[in-house]
Amino acid sequence: MNFFHYLQNKIGPAEFTKWSLRAAALWLLAVYPLLLWFSPGVLPSLIKPAGHLDFYQYYSGAVVVRERIWDSLYATPKWDVYNAPNHFVPAYRTFLFDPAFASRNLAFYPEYNTLEGSDRPPKLKAVFPQGDASPEGPVYSYVYPPPTALLCSPLALVNFDCAANRLWPTAAALFLFFLTFFASRIYRILQGGAASYGEGLVALACLVFSTRGETTIISGNVNPILGGCVACCCYSLLRSRMLAFSCAYIPLIIFKPIGLAWLPLLVLGRKYGRALIYLTAITLILNGIVMAAAGIKVYRDFLSICPLLSIPVGHGLVPTLLRNFGFYPHLLYTILNLAGLGLLYYGYLKNGEKGWALNASRPPIILAAFLAGTLALVCLFNNVSWPAYGSNFLFFPLLGWMLHEGNLATGAWRTTIRAVTLLSFLILVGTGFWYLLFGKATITFFIFDLLFPYEGIIVPLFFLLIALRRLLIAPER
Repeated sequence: MNFFHYLQNKIGPAEFTKWSLRAAALWLLAVYPLLLWFSPGVLPSLIKPAGHLDFYQYYSGAVVVRERIWDSLYATPKWDVYNAPNHFVPAYRTFLFDPAFASRNLAFYPEYNTLEGSDRPPKLKAVFPQGDASPEGPVYSYVYPPPTALLCSPLALVNFDCAANRLWPTAAALFLFFLTFFASRIYRILQGGAASYGEGLVALACLVFSTRGETTIISGNVNPILGGCVACCCYSLLRSRMLAFSCAYIPLIIFKPIGLAWLPLLVLGRKYGRALIYLTAITLILNGIVMAAAGIKVYRDFLSICPLLSIPVGHGLVPTLLRNFGFYPHLLYTILNLAGLGLLYYGYLKNGEKGWALNASRPPIILAAFLAGTLALVCLFNNVSWPAYGSNFLFFPLLGWMLHEGNLATGAWRTTIRAVTLLSFLILVGTGFWYLLFGKATITFFIFDLLFPYEGIIVPLFFLLIALRRLLIAPER
């Protein structure tokens, strides 16, 4: 009798799923927050708040709102530090590389918009906490839309240390539980609504990710929170719960352009019309409050820096090609994005029953594939793309969909989907498993020194391939 038969005899799928979610809730909603607040020293390094390099910008936006100094929201760059930029000089020059590219376009790049790279607004400098752990000194860069500062404003009700080391990671843990819960429920929907062992496995996979994966809690990034929003959005669309979708969708748009490709779906699909009403109302309320408090100038300031925020950085496809080969034809990436999106929409229209109206009696596998494909495009062709994007926004929120695709596939496709999914999981949850199995053997070096920096390319490409296969061929049993 194999392990699964033994498991089935001892505990059914409903119980297995229930206990998996209980374990996730115990860790993310109780144990981890308690350790954060009372004994942070015992936490693993990957989930222990540390340098706060990313968190500074959220807290600075919150301070601006608290102090009502909206004219200090955006820092003023110094031009003299960009005389000889070399950040994007490629190791291998190509005919596409423009030597003047960095000098011409990096003047406002937020990566350099730090203590040495920007003139800090005097009002913000006077009230922002000093002497923190960042090696560059306190970072005042804020590159998000004005309403985002409004959402961050509760952070400034406490001091920086409490907000960075307690409130923000506690919120991250809460949204990682949302990711775990909704990702497992997506698998249940695709399975027809019945509990299964796969649902529990998805929950356990997300639980392991929350302890060992690149959640970016260590740097205070917003990725874990947005990952929970992505999972909630996908689940809500599959269940046609438009209010829940709208509330989870707003942070995706005003922090990062995740889900931007879903707007045509909301416009063209009659069943999603209510979401547009909710989104319009929420948007008007948020921007109305900002306009009343700050006036139109803060929007002019934001729009002036928008064109300068598209310089590729990170480990996605676009920055990798630019950094290593000087390959950056911006128009080509735009065309690839639009072409990929067009194929995804074509496949969804072609294989959805009666156009946009999916039959409620069938699992909405087409819609799940469409959502995964659009998120994969964002992770692949986003100019600013980091390895954590693939895990937080794509792999774990839609792991249930990928496992379901593996269940439906046959032959070589089934083997490939399951093998790549398992390998991706082992890479994305960190080095712990590989060192446990192989110590410091060559395979560990190969996986993490050679493959891991490029998982921001490999994983989204894999998800996009499976999504296109599903939408264009519809290989459904």
